[in-house]
Amino acid sequence: MAAPSKLWEIATCYELGHCWTPSCVAATLSVGKASVKYSLKLYTAFYLISALVRKRSWPYFQKGLPVEILQSTAFLSTNAALFMNFICVYRHLFGGFYTGFGFISSFPACFIAILTERKSRRSMLALYTMNLAMEVVFNMCKQRNYVTPVKNGEVMIFAAASAIIFCMLR
Repeated sequence: MAAPSKLWEIATCYELGHCWTPSCVAATLSVGKASVKYSLKLYTAFYLISALVRKRSWPYFQKGLPVEILQSTAFLSTNAALFMNFICVYRHLFGGFYTGFGFISSFPACFIAILTERKSRRSMLALYTMNLAMEVVFNMCKQRNYVTPVKNGEVMIFAAASAIIFCMLR
C-alpha cells in the first residue's frame, strides 16, 4: 500500500492551484474574468433560445432578458472565482493542503454564489448541485475502491437523487 504523500502539506497554492501566477489575488481575478466571458456566452445563448421558443414579447427582450443573463452570469462567475479564492484562503489559514480541501473550499463558494442567483432559481440550483455532489462522492469512492463499480451506476445515482429531489419538492 502506498504511503500518503507529504507534498500536500508543504506545497503552496501557486504550485498546485494556480500555476500561471504566484499571486492569489491575480489568480482569483483571472479565473473570475475567464468565467465571466464563458458564462456570458453560455447564458446569452441559453436564455435567448429559451425566450424564442417560449415566444416572449419584445419588452421582455429589452428589459427582462438582459437582467436574467447578467444575474446568472454573476452566479457562475462568482462560484468559480470564490472557489479559487477559498482554496488560497484555506491554504494560508491551515498552512498546507489536506484531504477535503476541495469540499471545504467549494461549500462557501457555492453558498454565496447561489445567493447571487434569482430566488426562483435558488432551490433548483441547490438540488442540482446536490445531485452533482452525490455523483462526485460516488466516483471518489469508486476510484479509491471503497465501493465496487456497478454497471450503469450513474443511472442509479441519478434516480436516487431525483427521488430525493421530488420528496423535497412535495
